[in-house]
Amino acid sequence: MNNSDNMTTPLLIIKIVFDYFGIGLDLQSSRTRKAEKVKACQISMYYIDKFTHQTHEVVAGYFGKDHATYNHSVKVVNNMRETDRRFWDDFKKIHNRLLAKLGIDEFERYAHYNTDNT
Repeated sequence: MNNSDNMTTPLLIIKIVFDYFGIGLDLQSSRTRKAEKVKACQISMYYIDKFTHQTHEVVAGYFGKDHATYNHSVKVVNNMRETDRRFWDDFKKIHNRLLAKLGIDEFERYAHYNTDNT
């Protein structure tokens, strides 16, 4: 990923995740606690961290939240990946969409990441 992508990648990740759930970007920083919106924010935070390595404060800031919310979101995503089959199915589909948009180079850069849920 080149330097010009560093600013657009978090926004691209958010757009891909929110599109997957059929949520408009206008809800990104809204105070609504609807389950699908919360899930989209949590997954977006998880992937922004994985693919951009920005600070927790910066990642949370995309959603008008703080680093504690980021920490909670990552824990929730990791737990749900392991315990909720439906969440896991959504997560894999989103992961594949992100790989397609971000390119195979990103996947190779994070080859340690396992989407097989083994």
